[in-house]
Amino acid sequence: MPANRVLKTFKQIDLMKRTFNEYKDKYEFLAMERRDGILQVRLTTNGGPWVFTNGAHSGLGYAFADIAADRDNKVVIITGTGDVFCNSAVDSEVGYIFTHMTPQQVDEWYWDGKRFLAGLLKIEVPVITAINGPATIHGEIFMGGDIILASDNATFQDATHIPTGNVPGGDTQVIWEEILGPVRHRYFQFAGQTLNAEEALAFGVVNEVVPLEKLLPRAWEHAEKLIEIPALTLRYSRIAMNQRLRKLVLNEAGAGMAYLGVSLLENYGQFKEPVA
Repeated sequence: MPANRVLKTFKQIDLMKRTFNEYKDKYEFLAMERRDGILQVRLTTNGGPWVFTNGAHSGLGYAFADIAADRDNKVVIITGTGDVFCNSAVDSEVGYIFTHMTPQQVDEWYWDGKRFLAGLLKIEVPVITAINGPATIHGEIFMGGDIILASDNATFQDATHIPTGNVPGGDTQVIWEEILGPVRHRYFQFAGQTLNAEEALAFGVVNEVVPLEKLLPRAWEHAEKLIEIPALTLRYSRIAMNQRLRKLVLNEAGAGMAYLGVSLLENYGQFKEPVA
């Protein structure tokens, strides 16, 4: 291929890449900042702790895709706001909206839900998750990190599914079984078990437990060491070590979302008005 055509091809590729300014303020549920190639992503609602909404349900996959498409991101840190990671959702949006959507809207819900953990795993640089408190509502999304830190006040539960009458489908059953093992996973779900930080450490859910005030500094300490490693080593190590998990999510998340949808129809179909 002539040199001028090669140059033109690379220019076209550059046009398809994301830049930080294009997406840093795009998602109202995320606050982002970047320094020296380290992208910090903070979950938030109106400046406070994150409350899970259908907007987040729809937007997380797109946010992860934007982050993955920005080659200037060398390491990603994901954390929450204050002393809560994620432990609440908008009640009137949980289940009710699903049971009152058109088939086309249900398809969008299904499409978005399959891209939580799958989208995170498509970020091809190391991801550090800093759990800064209770992670009981869709905390499993962020268990796809390579280094998972927790503050000493952190707790872990899947409060979104069986405890509220819904199937733990989508990527939920995939990641928790991968982390806990099949026997512990089934108990964790059916018993509505809550793990404190030390139990999570003992069960292999997290790698380190530190005081809350030291959590983000510790995450940045890891990140600053990682960016000293050659960029391609970082990128391809992330890909190599998550290949099996990506296959599991691809194979199992879709069916899990379908099972969850059926349970939502039974659980919330009785309501004619939004739950207060």
